Amino acid sequence: MMSNNDVVHRLQDAQQEQKAAKDMLTRQLSQIATSINEMRENDGKIPATVKMPGKENVSQITLRSGKAYEGPMMRVENGEPSGREGGTDRLTKQTELVGDSYELRKEDQMWPLP
Repeated sequence: MMSNNDVVHRLQDAQQEQKAAKDMLTRQLSQIATSINEMRENDGKIPATVKMPGKENVSQITLRSGKAYEGPMMRVENGEPSGREGGTDRLTKQTELVGDSYELRKEDQMWPLP
């Protein structure tokens, strides 16, 4: 059987371990409360450091309406658009190259120009 001194030492060790665990839990709870308060203060605000999402893996952009944006058209030397197979975009339909400027054709205008 154990002596009284051994029992007392074991109880003291257990109390110290429990106190250390309680202190650690108190510290963690305090950190959580601080984080929650900071989040409440910044609710609806833009964070100080904003990182724009990368476009390294973007191959196609689809709008909420379901239409796909395929990017701008590039002109080659012969005046034919490149970048999309067989298609022309609205800008290419509405404009024709005249010297160094573009002119809208009247039949392609959707609204009167100012």
